[in-house]
Amino acid sequence: MGAWGTGLYQDDTTCDIKEEYLDLLKVGMSKEEALKKIIEYNEERLQYEDESDLFWLALADTQWKYGRLDEKVKKRAIEAIESGRNLEIWKKDNPKLYEKRKIVLEKIKEKLNTEQLPEKKISKIKFERVNWKVGDIILYQILNEDFK
Repeated sequence: MGAWGTGLYQDDTTCDIKEEYLDLLKVGMSKEEALKKIIEYNEERLQYEDESDLFWLALADTQWKYGRLDEKVKKRAIEAIESGRNLEIWKKDNPKLYEKRKIVLEKIKEKLNTEQLPEKKISKIKFERVNWKVGDIILYQILNEDFK
């Protein structure tokens, strides 16, 4: 795991979870299907407490922002915050940033306990088919003089 700040999305794991969840919605999955898939995809990550806590925090925050917060996800995220496990890492590794991270987590908990935003529309990814056939040859001309 790589973290470069105290913010929720200043961490590799949380950025990955947010992006993965939104990608599942963009390909047309329902919020229930996307939730099921992201849990399946991250089964291994959920075996480790520190990674698991980050997973639930990022997923809950992302779902809340897009109006799709699942109650079980919310419960898991709040439990992760209240457990203090995530703060222990900060206390041990960088006591100066511990207080900042504590405030970040408290704000997330506060937000998750407020009324959820209305469901936001998520644009679907459009796949375009090329009209090439197997065996077609593609020619690309390089305009750089150094390569002629």
